[in-house]
Amino acid sequence: MKRLHKGFTLIELMIVVAIIGILAAVAIPQYQNYVARAQVAEGFSLAGGLKTALAEYHNTNGVFPNGTPNAHSAIGIEDSDAITGKYVTGVTVSNDGEGTITATFGSGNHAGKFLRLTPTETDGAVYFDCTTDIEEDWRPSNCEDGLGGEEVGGGEEDVSITPHTTEPAVATTPSGTAYGTSWGGLTAEEKMCGTGNPAANSDEPAECQFDVCWSGTATKGEWVVGSPSGFSADKMYELRKRMYSFQHDKWKERDESGAPTGVKFEPPQTDRRCLGGDGSVDDSCKNQKCSSS
Repeated sequence: MKRLHKGFTLIELMIVVAIIGILAAVAIPQYQNYVARAQVAEGFSLAGGLKTALAEYHNTNGVFPNGTPNAHSAIGIEDSDAITGKYVTGVTVSNDGEGTITATFGSGNHAGKFLRLTPTETDGAVYFDCTTDIEEDWRPSNCEDGLGGEEVGGGEEDVSITPHTTEPAVATTPSGTAYGTSWGGLTAEEKMCGTGNPAANSDEPAECQFDVCWSGTATKGEWVVGSPSGFSADKMYELRKRMYSFQHDKWKERDESGAPTGVKFEPPQTDRRCLGGDGSVDDSCKNQKCSSS
């Protein structure tokens, strides 16, 4: 009696190998993406764990840590090098009055990158905006455009914080002008800030050392005294120059492509985009918009 030996043909084996290859081509990138996002989540979680302590400090003192011997000790948390994870080398609270929380990545997919939470106080509640230089595909959802909006203090799922009994001091310019003031409320000296085309903050007098930001949409609005969402402090003179230029009717109407039409408008009735420059679009104004906008 003849015994038959059955097995897979070469074609069948090739089909199996092809299927495995297709599955691997889909699964491996997805897994790598998952790992990258999980690493970011570690930094976001570690940084987010400090929000309540920072908000409580602000509600007790009316300000964020500024020039204290140690900002971490002041708000009752561990030192930066003790707040670490598998991929995060440290989480730091700034000691400059801004209250930023910055997580730094030291290994993995995001080595050398950062994730930062920047607080804003509004009506007794502290909100945190999220910014990061991590690639867009791997950022947390509320860091996609560099702006967050998580609230600490209020809401059913938020941490309840007892407000400080003393009204916090209102931020002002060196001349005493309150934040939120538009051009008409500035002093005569402040209205001269930005003249002479300064090339650095140090080129302007002491009374000009204040922040300005754009209040409104990209094409309709005005410059006011206040903190911009993400503009570098050492470049603030650039925004003061823009404010001065805007108020002295040097801005012209622009078409949808960003090109000037040659028609001048009386401020603040202008379609000049807040950033200026050819091809400027709404998204490019975000770092200049007032942080509470």
